[in-house]
Amino acid sequence: MDLAKLGKKAIFVPTPRQFEQLYLAKIFDDNLIAYSVSQDKLSESSLSLGHQYSGFRTFDS
Repeated sequence: MDLAKLGKKAIFVPTPRQFEQLYLAKIFDDNLIAYSVSQDKLSESSLSLGHQYSGFRTFDS
């Protein structure tokens, strides 16, 4: 929610076997909101892919 409120981009690295984190990371990645990469594939080159995603849109509460 903090990222959405601020309208920021993010890269998600979900914790293995944390199913809610894995689910949300997939949803955000599939919708080109935030890049998601597993811990075992995390590298400097994988981080460069994050710029292709839109990031979160701001909202008023």
